[in-house]
Amino acid sequence: MSIPLNNIVKINPGVLNVGNNGNNLFGLMLTKQDETNKALAANQTTTFTSINQVSELFGEKSQEYTLANVYFSGFTNSDRVAEQLYIAPYYTGSVPASLIGGSLFGRLTLQELRDFEGELTVSIGSNSYGPKTIDLRRAKSFSDAASIMSAALFGSDNAVGSITYSSANRAIVITAEGSNDTKITVSGSLGDALRLTSADGIQVSSASNNNSLTKLLNTIRQTNLSFCSVFLSWTPTLEEREELAKWANSMKDDVCVIINEKLTEGQTIKDLSFAENVMDQYEGVVCVYNNLELCAFIAGYPAAWDLTKTDGRFTAAFRRNTLLTANVNDEKEALLLKEKGYNFYGLWASATSNFTFMYEGKISGQYIWLDSWFCQVWMRRQFQYYFVLTMLSKGQIPYNTDGKGILTTAIKPAIDQYLNFGAIRPGISLSDQQVQELKQAGLNQSQINNITAVGYYLRVDMASVTPQTRVKRGSPPIDFWYTDGQSVQQINMNSIEIQ
Repeated sequence: MSIPLNNIVKINPGVLNVGNNGNNLFGLMLTKQDETNKALAANQTTTFTSINQVSELFGEKSQEYTLANVYFSGFTNSDRVAEQLYIAPYYTGSVPASLIGGSLFGRLTLQELRDFEGELTVSIGSNSYGPKTIDLRRAKSFSDAASIMSAALFGSDNAVGSITYSSANRAIVITAEGSNDTKITVSGSLGDALRLTSADGIQVSSASNNNSLTKLLNTIRQTNLSFCSVFLSWTPTLEEREELAKWANSMKDDVCVIINEKLTEGQTIKDLSFAENVMDQYEGVVCVYNNLELCAFIAGYPAAWDLTKTDGRFTAAFRRNTLLTANVNDEKEALLLKEKGYNFYGLWASATSNFTFMYEGKISGQYIWLDSWFCQVWMRRQFQYYFVLTMLSKGQIPYNTDGKGILTTAIKPAIDQYLNFGAIRPGISLSDQQVQELKQAGLNQSQINNITAVGYYLRVDMASVTPQTRVKRGSPPIDFWYTDGQSVQQINMNSIEIQ
């Protein structure tokens, strides 16, 4: 666990409406698990850096593998692919403390398991069970072998602990029944053979009562501030969708939640209303129509940006991936989904060509578009990074013109990177309403013209700092206005013959 830097440097998001040093825009996948399919430790994220790691833990036939494969593959013509994916388990009930062994998949066959006979000792807290010499020659399956070990160490009633086999990651799991003690250790030759010792990538899972998505995500967020999107390995219920939307809104545009919705029996697309309900009420909700793979794709799409590349920004609309299958090919359905605010993967056709791609790239709240939303996350993270570096390197930042210069210079490298990437675009005309709002915020016409000319204006207002703020060494007023530039997503041209 660490102390959030927001306590020292906080960058607040905002939009003026019409009228780290690399790409760490990683996603978090939540996967439903239970006591019989325990693959990951509760209340924490596990980091995966390749699809092979996901395959080893969950298997190639799992939903987790399918979604992670899409996430790690980026999009057609992307300059890179995601470097990391976080996965965390969602247990719907209370979960006792446990030790999850390393995966046995590809390392041990049932016949090889039957050759094992050795000592096993399990310690739960200050209590030790064993050593016991256990013979697995008569085991009929991996689950049966786990039952044999459990009975030998804990007895048939499993009152103290139990040993089971998790089919989710093909591993042995030791559970401390009825105990909140998280210290579970294993020793003995049998423990080594079954990958239950610390050298074999075990996971120690603490007891958990986080039986709601909100509790789980809040707990995870305390120890992992890196992920900026959340998607699920299952289609959530209406209650879960509403809970996730409220949580995303509470994150104040630091994290978005990508939510899949499919038709229930008797429903048509006209009956879908969740996206319409959240579009103006909540920040950071991405609604997807009937396509879990598209949810994973959206989470992986910003992680595939090259943030150092000139014009490296991509809209979410028109992005493609050969692993995705179009599930919308009807014009009326497509227009209705667009109107309601759902993202979908469609099959589009003209007289000469067929295309499949994502559309329309919407997110609820003030930013409207996914690329704009992910850009603002990256920008605020970079601002924070450069301000902290400056405070670490400078002996003092006084409340005068010298201090103003230090703070202005501190984030200039970040601003240059935004301009190069395309997160900020100069030359954007402002409406009369926008000009009026900027004047109300205290900008003069010359400063407003600067926004149009270079794409941004930074104000570090040392002159308005009060004595009370100085004595508390608080933040001076700092505002950064910028033009996003948006992107053309529809073209309607007149073709006129001159006779």
